[in-house]
Amino acid sequence: MGQSKLNDYLNMAAENNPGLKARYAEFEGAMEKIPQAKSLQEPTFSFGYFISPVETRVGPQRARFSLSQMFPWFGTLKERGDVAALQAEASYTKFIDAREKLSMQVKVQYYQLWETYKLIGLEEENLEILRTYENLAQTRFSTSEGRLSSVFRVQLEQKQVNTKLEILKERVTVLERSFFRLINSKPDTAGVIVADSIALPAGDPVFMKDSLTNHPNVKFFKLQQAAATESKRVAEKSGYPSIGAGIDYVIVGKRSDMSMPDNGKNVLMPMATISIPIWRKKYKAAVKEAAFKEEQFQFEQENMSNTLTSQLDMAVYEMQSAKSEMELYKEQMDIAQRTLELTISDYTNDLEEFEQILQVQQRLIQFERGFYKAYKEYLMKYAEIEYLTYETPEGLPLDEN
Repeated sequence: MGQSKLNDYLNMAAENNPGLKARYAEFEGAMEKIPQAKSLQEPTFSFGYFISPVETRVGPQRARFSLSQMFPWFGTLKERGDVAALQAEASYTKFIDAREKLSMQVKVQYYQLWETYKLIGLEEENLEILRTYENLAQTRFSTSEGRLSSVFRVQLEQKQVNTKLEILKERVTVLERSFFRLINSKPDTAGVIVADSIALPAGDPVFMKDSLTNHPNVKFFKLQQAAATESKRVAEKSGYPSIGAGIDYVIVGKRSDMSMPDNGKNVLMPMATISIPIWRKKYKAAVKEAAFKEEQFQFEQENMSNTLTSQLDMAVYEMQSAKSEMELYKEQMDIAQRTLELTISDYTNDLEEFEQILQVQQRLIQFERGFYKAYKEYLMKYAEIEYLTYETPEGLPLDEN
């Protein structure tokens, strides 16, 4: 039930979180740049009217219509499209990273709520035990076998526990508000449904650092580097001539002063043009710019890989430390429970002071608090490691809406 509800919350976050929607809209916008990059320039149409007709042998020229189209150097459009496609895929990796990071954040907040509810249950149980101790102390005091200070001492402990309970319940309210904002959902009157128990992942996970090379953040810079390489080729080809083709159509009036072949025949004239890229500095600068970006993204990729590796090392260490602490607290809880039972028996037989019972009881509670904290830390670090070792799927989701 609990894990199923967590999956429901993860799905809600993936569907509703505005930050994630923004990243996907950014990707969709980048996809629309591909057909733009692969398109030719718009054809040019012009019209001219001769205010003073130009006389020719076959008649006066009245007007001229021109239509022309420029074509970049061979392969330039394809490579521009390749650059746009690589940048769109890089944008998709940003969406993937945002999705996986959101999943980690939902799990972390869910585990924090789980710990808080466990601590509330622990303190409520502690309060009931302290009330039992208070009755025991009052009974012994009424029979002159105990001290009034013991009653006051247990009452002070109860006040501390009540204060802790109030703080924990306020923490639940804050965490639930934050959780519902994270999944972008209106707060439920029943609050966040948290499992009573969460099982640890089976066995010790093995995380390969090689998988970091396919992490979305590393893949982003890989794709940007590839796009910069393609941009360099585009810049080089921009320095090659562009070829144009067109046609002129001239309207010619008839001559009235004589009769002759082709009198007043309109003129149709095919045309070809070629650009001459003589200003070489700007083309060389564009090539150098792309080369510097290629180098930049290579360094960015190495830096991101180093950063993720350091984060993974620390997360694995902290997860293993949390596991060791859980084992230690479990042993201490068993010993403290046995000690408490013996201390209560000794107190009943006038062999132990009442304060010793309270001391051992609070020590046991302290161990239980530490156990739940370590348990939560293990779950949180496991979620972080899942995020750090996530491998980006290949290709673009062209069939997605």
